[in-house]
Amino acid sequence: MDRSDDDGAMPPMQPLSTLRDLGTRDAVCPSHGGYVATGRKLGSREVWTTCPACNTEREAAEQAERDREAAAALARRREAAIGLACIPQRFRGLSFDSYAAETPQQRRAVMRMRDFAKRFDEHRKRGTGVVLAGKPGTGKTHLVAA
Repeated sequence: MDRSDDDGAMPPMQPLSTLRDLGTRDAVCPSHGGYVATGRKLGSREVWTTCPACNTEREAAEQAERDREAAAALARRREAAIGLACIPQRFRGLSFDSYAAETPQQRRAVMRMRDFAKRFDEHRKRGTGVVLAGKPGTGKTHLVAA
């Protein structure tokens, strides 16, 4: 519906002072049953609240979608960082939990790398890093990729 006047201008908005409380009324949600709706009237338009259980479900679904999008974005950033670091494909998707620490030195290394990863933002701001040294096959690349 076009609400513009003949000259193309929109009608002036009504001041909020014309907002009037309509009180409450019983309402029925097809999914959740009865609830109490609260109404407001703005000009000639009445607006009533919707089912609180439906609102909660919708908000939870929206939050879950935001969480999925954030996790996907994090995974993309991680993959990009691993690619830039030239981590071989076979090491992608590894974690600290999948690292088999068999010696006291390896257990200490995984503990320190977990701590480093947990505090990575601090290290990046300070410009500090980590160097892993050891014989081939001891898990250095696994820990870096995790």
